Amino acid sequence: MKTYRNILLLFALMAALGLPSAQAAGRTESPGLVLNGGEGLGKGQHIVFVTGEEYYRSEEGMSMFAKIMSRHHGFKCTVLFATDPATGFINPNQAQSIPGLAALKEADLMVIFARFRELPDADMKYIVDYVDAGKPVFGIRNATHAFRYSAKSTSPYKNWSFRDKEWPGGFGQQILGDTWVAHYGKFQKESTRADVNPKQQDHPVLRGVADTMFVHTDVNSVVRLKPNDVVLFNGRVLSGLNPTDPLVTDKRKGVRMPWAWFRNYTAPSGNMGRSFTTTAGASLDFLNEDLRRLMANAMLALTGHEEQIPEKTNVDFVDPILPKPTGSHSDAEWAKTKLTAKSFASKSGFVSLFNGKDLTGWEGDPELWKIENGIVIATCDGPDSLKHNSFLIWRGGKVKDFELRATLRVVGDNNSGIQYRSRELPEIAPWVISGYQCDVHPAIEHNGMTYEEKGRGIFGLNGKNVMLDRKGARWLLAEHEPVAVDVSQWNEYTVIARGNHLIHKVNGKVTSELTDHHEQGRALSGLLAIQLHRGNPNSVQIKDLKIKTLHGGKLLPFDPSNLPAGAKQIDRPRTTRPQGVGKRN
Repeated sequence: MKTYRNILLLFALMAALGLPSAQAAGRTESPGLVLNGGEGLGKGQHIVFVTGEEYYRSEEGMSMFAKIMSRHHGFKCTVLFATDPATGFINPNQAQSIPGLAALKEADLMVIFARFRELPDADMKYIVDYVDAGKPVFGIRNATHAFRYSAKSTSPYKNWSFRDKEWPGGFGQQILGDTWVAHYGKFQKESTRADVNPKQQDHPVLRGVADTMFVHTDVNSVVRLKPNDVVLFNGRVLSGLNPTDPLVTDKRKGVRMPWAWFRNYTAPSGNMGRSFTTTAGASLDFLNEDLRRLMANAMLALTGHEEQIPEKTNVDFVDPILPKPTGSHSDAEWAKTKLTAKSFASKSGFVSLFNGKDLTGWEGDPELWKIENGIVIATCDGPDSLKHNSFLIWRGGKVKDFELRATLRVVGDNNSGIQYRSRELPEIAPWVISGYQCDVHPAIEHNGMTYEEKGRGIFGLNGKNVMLDRKGARWLLAEHEPVAVDVSQWNEYTVIARGNHLIHKVNGKVTSELTDHHEQGRALSGLLAIQLHRGNPNSVQIKDLKIKTLHGGKLLPFDPSNLPAGAKQIDRPRTTRPQGVGKRN
C-alpha cells in the first residue's frame, strides 16, 4: 500500500508541474473503453463492466459483451480494467488499481468480474455507494470473491472481503449469494455441462436459450444459496475439456451445483436490490451462443426489460474474436502485451483466426484436426475413413458481411473448401455443414467456384459471373478466363461477402461471382468452417486465415430489365469430377 500511495503522490506532483505521467502516456484519455449506445431497449441506460482477475481473460470477455450490448441493444457501455499505475497498461495482477470507477455514479447496471481486489478507499466507495443504493449487480465467476483485504487493513470496507465474519462472506455471499468455496471440477482438466432447472423453464431470461450447454470452465462449489434465490441452471462435471466427454463417474456423479441464479439482496444501507450470478466466465465460454444469450437476457432483466426480452436476443459478435486461453501471467508477461482500453476497441482491419499454437476458437473432430509447426492439418486416409465430409468450425460467432483471406493447400487427388454463412446439420452427424463454399479444387473449372454444400449445388464455375433470380434460376452474366493454380502448393483464397453479392478470388484474381436474389435459399449470415473431403486420400493444410468485418452491406435489388447484354439463363452446372481430377469413385 505504501508503494502504491507513493506512486499516486508522484503522479499528483507531475500533474501539478504539467508533466505527462507514464500512465497518461500509456492509455487513452478515458480510463476505460467507452461505447456510446444507440437504438434499442437499453437506449439512455449505462452498463459499467468492472474487470480485474488473473485467469479468465475478463478484460477480453467483458469488452466483447460491451460491444454486443451497445451495438445490438442500445446501452452505453463502459469497461474498466485493472491497470498498472506506473505504466497505464492493463495488468490484472494489480489488485489495487481499477481506474474510472466514478462511472458507477451514473450506472444503471454494474457487471463485475473481479478477484481478490483491495482497492483504495476512495475507489472502493464508488462500488459500495452503488450497491448501497440497491442498484442491480451482475456477478461473473470470480465475483463471488471479488474482494480480499489484508488482516492489517483499517479500511471501512474490509468487511466486504470474501471471508469476513462480521458480514459473513462479504460482498460475494451477501450480494451475489455465495462466497468462494472451492473448485468442484478440476481446474483446466474438467469442464461443465449446464442443465436448465425444470422448475424455471418458463422464466423470461431463458427465452431462446438451450436447455443444455457446454462451457470450458470447471464447476465451482456453490453451497450457501437461500430458498428464495432463483436458480436457472445447474452445472455438472464433465470428465474432460470437450463437449463430447462423459460426465464424471466418481462421488461427484449426479451432483448439480447452482450455475446461474437470481437473488434479491439487502445492501448494508438496508436498501433492497437484485443480482444475477453465473460461475461461467472464461473467454472460451463465450463462444457458446446460448451462454451469451442467457447473460444478455439477464442484463436486460436487471435493467428493467424482463418482459420485453425477445424470443431470440441478438448476441452476434460485433468483431471477430479469437479468445485467449485460461491461465495467469507474470507482471513481465503483461507488460509485454502493452494492452490499453484502446486495444479492445472495434478493429477496422484484418483479425487472424488461428493463433498458431492450438485450435482455440475452433471445433472439429479431434481425431482429424491438429496443428503441426503452426499449420492446421486434417487428413482423410481413403474412401472408408470418413462417412461424411467433416468440417473444422469457427466458434467465434456467425459471419455476415466480411472479407476473408486464407492461405491453404490440398495434397492428394481431392478437394477442400472454405465454408461460410453456413449451418450445422447435427441430424446427419457431428461437424457436418451446409451452406456457401469457396472450393479449393485440383480441377481448374471447380477451383474457386461458388457452390453450396448439401444445398443448391454449383452456382458458377471458375471464370463465371452468375446471378440467381427470385425463383432460384441461374443466369450467366459474364465470363472470363479461369484462374489456373496448383492447389497442392500454397495459394491465397479470398472470399468477399457483402449483402447478397459474393466474390471469390485466388491469389488476388477473381474466379467467380454470385448475386443471390433467391430469398428462400440464400443465407445472409452463418458459420465459418474449413472442409476435409471424404473419399480419395488427401490432406488439407491451412497456415493463415484472417477476416475483416465489412459494414454497410446492402442487398442488391433484382431488376430483370437491367441485365447486361448477352445475359442468359443456364442449367445448374454438373461435374464428373466431384473429388479431384480423377474419375468418380
